[in-house]
Amino acid sequence: MSSKNKGFKWLTTVSMLSALLIVSACGGNNNSSNGNGSAQPSPGSTAGTTDKAPYTITYLTSQSRMQNAMKDMAEALKKDENITVNFEVVPDNQFQTLLLTKIASGEVPDVVDINAPETFPVYNALENFEDLSAEPWVARLNNSDQYKYTDDKYYAYPTTAPGLVAGAYYNKQVFSSLGLAVPNTYAEYMAVLDKIKGAGITPIYMSNKDTWTTQIPMLVNFGAALGDNANETYTDLIQNKKKFADVPEFKQALTDFQLLVKNGYVNKDHVTATYDMSQQMLVEGKAAMVVSGNFLLTDIMNKWPQADIGFFAIPYNDTDKVISASIFTGIAVMKNGKQVEKAKKWLNLWTQPKYQDINFKINPGLPAMKDVDGGELHPEIQAAYDKYLKTGKVIYQLNDFFAPAGGFLDSKLWPIYVEVAMGKSVDSAIKDIDKELQQFGKIKKIPGFE
Repeated sequence: MSSKNKGFKWLTTVSMLSALLIVSACGGNNNSSNGNGSAQPSPGSTAGTTDKAPYTITYLTSQSRMQNAMKDMAEALKKDENITVNFEVVPDNQFQTLLLTKIASGEVPDVVDINAPETFPVYNALENFEDLSAEPWVARLNNSDQYKYTDDKYYAYPTTAPGLVAGAYYNKQVFSSLGLAVPNTYAEYMAVLDKIKGAGITPIYMSNKDTWTTQIPMLVNFGAALGDNANETYTDLIQNKKKFADVPEFKQALTDFQLLVKNGYVNKDHVTATYDMSQQMLVEGKAAMVVSGNFLLTDIMNKWPQADIGFFAIPYNDTDKVISASIFTGIAVMKNGKQVEKAKKWLNLWTQPKYQDINFKINPGLPAMKDVDGGELHPEIQAAYDKYLKTGKVIYQLNDFFAPAGGFLDSKLWPIYVEVAMGKSVDSAIKDIDKELQQFGKIKKIPGFE
């Protein structure tokens, strides 16, 4: 077993499979017909499902990624193509471990959800993901070069285009009832937190059980503290030209992150709180804000369509820019799967407007495909795109630059952030981060660490 998988030897495939929630997309009667009594054709075809041999695709995804629209898409595709999709839905904090275990055992799903290219090094994309460069859907991509990996090949179908909008998502009714305005400076932001706390409402809801959410306030703080120096600093860190201890802005960001907890601006149960809980607390007005990405608003509106949630870029360091990302969510085909060609055929069908439009009608966003309708964006997200992304008022996140250290972020860095939220010394945390990165870089043979 390779060094990257040694940490998972204890975890058997059987024990992890018990954590799976298997959701089978049932498509109903395969002989469903249109108004003329003939079988519904698939995009670009004339034959109905009665002419097509059935098969099943296993699709590994995480709880936060699984949307009802995906089941609707699968049902529609089954009616057209006689293909069933079995969604294997895994808790977010178990997803990476399970996929690595499956890769090590050779028992892989047909397709898998990933963050690309951020997690490509984690899963050794060149070895484990099928090269999709020759697939028909590639020609339909908008700005196709942004989806290529370092070898100029495509290893994932982008389910959405890059477009992260990270900042404060707030309950408008809470703000209105307390007479609060959106803050323009960090001093104003702190005053807002004080007033909310004084009213007996949790100012910021943190969900640190799901450590991927813990990172977001730090992405905001660190990026805003660096400002125009962000890209250069991130590059120096991943090339081992600088350590985190050499970057005063990181200590500043981590200290202020910890102060949010120390000053009582965060829910007391933040260590055990989950992403799902954060949505409910925000909608119910028990929390005034959640620091997150625009996916939070999409998830909330799917569950609570009448929720009145707003957005503002946190003015950390008095910066009027938004934290964004160049990474994208994608679907990869496992190279060692049992039916690679069928999986690629299914993926090409999955990309078609007929099915993608089902998703974007329910979950409006930025499609990667030229011929897919992204739907009507929530007004708050549209306003953020117009104000920040379209005008270049963007600072890219640390994660975009740490792809070579894939696995370090979620296994080392984010848990240390949680420890800081629990009271760990900031100086001690920074020493631990640098120590872990040095060890990780040497093991992974990242250039500059060898």
